[in-house]
Amino acid sequence: MKILKLSLIFSLLACFCLSGCGDKQEVHPEIGKYVDLLKKQHTPAKEYIFSLFKNHDIVLLCERSHDERSQYDLVYDILGDERFAGYGGLLFTEVGSTGITGPVNAFLQGPDLTERELRDSLLWFQRRLTWQPWARNGSSYDLMETLYGINRSRNRDRMVTWYPTDVHLEWYDGIDRKHYEAFAREKIANRDSLMAAHVIHVLDSVSSGSDQPVKALVIMNYRHAYGNGFTREPGRKPDNTGRYLFDRYGDRIANVLINQLSFLEVKNGEEIYGPAQDGRWDAAFLLAGKTDIGFGFKGSPFGEDDFDNWILNRGAHRYQDVFDGYVFYQPLENWVFSEGTDGLMDANYMARAVEYTRVVFAVESGSKHSFPEDYIRGELNKWDRRIVRPYFDEGELAGRDKWLFPAGGPE
Repeated sequence: MKILKLSLIFSLLACFCLSGCGDKQEVHPEIGKYVDLLKKQHTPAKEYIFSLFKNHDIVLLCERSHDERSQYDLVYDILGDERFAGYGGLLFTEVGSTGITGPVNAFLQGPDLTERELRDSLLWFQRRLTWQPWARNGSSYDLMETLYGINRSRNRDRMVTWYPTDVHLEWYDGIDRKHYEAFAREKIANRDSLMAAHVIHVLDSVSSGSDQPVKALVIMNYRHAYGNGFTREPGRKPDNTGRYLFDRYGDRIANVLINQLSFLEVKNGEEIYGPAQDGRWDAAFLLAGKTDIGFGFKGSPFGEDDFDNWILNRGAHRYQDVFDGYVFYQPLENWVFSEGTDGLMDANYMARAVEYTRVVFAVESGSKHSFPEDYIRGELNKWDRRIVRPYFDEGELAGRDKWLFPAGGPE
């Protein structure tokens, strides 16, 4: 935390020097065009999202990594807005399997619960949230709790309905290797097309029974949210959820990227991420004093930049080819890492998760490796408590901060 605060102080001092020295100082020429545009932008991120709903039925939001908590304040603000309720209150998320849809909405739209009943219900769903044997995403627990609170203040016809969209596997009551292999072959391998098919089925079904246009917020991260202008190989459309949705709905859908890190490389088996455009974008927002804003990519220098969110085929796309819009919500200093759920691993869930994890490890390793139960339990126990800390450690903001000095200033 101390290191992060020092970096923030450094950044603010740099901004103070830039803004307080009049014509004697200049913004670095490589970020000047971004700063100039941002000074003219005044639409908050939430309002930009709602502006897209005026002309589109679906807004597909590309979120950051699921473990970054601060971004969900924007999501909760959208879901809690009465305008979203008026659009039908449909939410689709990558996180969560389709199999819990009925029970979770009966809970979210059901009667008031005591504090103990609420806690028990949230843990019940968290343990069955996904086809993975570990529910590491504390954000899903928070989402359910927030939706429950939002719906408490609304009539039934204006409540939010949550449609978890990921593929589903009944593993909780026991599963063998053959069953998991079939699931991996039939579902995981076709995950993006199946997630898109679920969204399409629900939206079309709800729309057919409504006299009003039905609108929905769809939240996916990384490539799942890319539009159909993106290709992995020239002339070949990608197997991305966003691509299928754009193919189906055309101009009825718009996709938006929230400020996030870019996937830079794989080094010694480790994925390396860093600020977009080598830190230029984040530096420009800091210098312009913008922490909550949204705008379209087309006609902006941001949209013209090479798309560096995807690690392969760099230079093949511009940002405006892949996303319609951009929202900047919270600078890097304010990002929060949040993972795990307090009390998740009771004895029953631990036993079931250990059994399932053994099956998964055996299949994924081709039976070449076996893992002791103590090791598996140790790994699963990591998710038995909520871990909250600053998202960035020492030196991780340097990629942005190097652009904060004026042209000709310190290197």
